[in-house]
Amino acid sequence: MNKVTVDNGTTRSLVKKQTDEFPKLFSQIELSKEEIKKLQKAIDSLPVTDDLYWTDEYIDKYLPFKIQNMISDTLIHTSGIAQVKRLIDFE
Repeated sequence: MNKVTVDNGTTRSLVKKQTDEFPKLFSQIELSKEEIKKLQKAIDSLPVTDDLYWTDEYIDKYLPFKIQNMISDTLIHTSGIAQVKRLIDFE
């Protein structure tokens, strides 16, 4: 294993630099949280149309069936005869 050697002066300057930058980063994070809250309020205030509602309903109801059919088709086309018979019996 390789040993990592660090100069004490470099380590101290790195720690000092990080402690000096922390308040700046923290204030930027706080600004970001406030901006996120504003964006969330703006999104919540948007009117939801029936098209979006029905699209969500379709995705929630029928997408799992479509995915299951895709998986079954893939297994049927890539498996041997014995596995296909077992798959058909399972379905």
